[in-house]
Amino acid sequence: MDILQDSDVQDLRAFDLFNNVPDTFLAEALPSRLTQQVPSGKHLVARGINNTSLFLLVEGQVDIFLDDKDRPLKTVHAGEIIGEISLADQRPATASAVTLTDCKVVVIGEESISKLIVGSHQFAINFIQLITKRFRGVNTQVL
Repeated sequence: MDILQDSDVQDLRAFDLFNNVPDTFLAEALPSRLTQQVPSGKHLVARGINNTSLFLLVEGQVDIFLDDKDRPLKTVHAGEIIGEISLADQRPATASAVTLTDCKVVVIGEESISKLIVGSHQFAINFIQLITKRFRGVNTQVL
């Protein structure tokens, strides 16, 4: 059986989402290979398409677009998370996320996210905080 690599655990620890979630639990709940190298110009999330993964940007930059023809709404940098809203509400993404540079990304599928939420009270709290932080950021931009 493959086990979660130490380098993957270190990548996860860079994100508040995994604060106070034990390494032993992460090793049980997550697949062995999470980190991917993604070249520039690739879609991580496509507007209008159901998203089934959470993307943790370890290295690189990702542009967020409301429409592929528009200028980017914003650029996401290392340390930020992409895809949490569409993953949580299981509805099509409202924006596209396209790698601006070559990126190192931790990709966690919805089945693993479900295991983390069910198996770790702390992860569930962290996930709720992530989503509410995103909503507060949107509210601040709108107001």
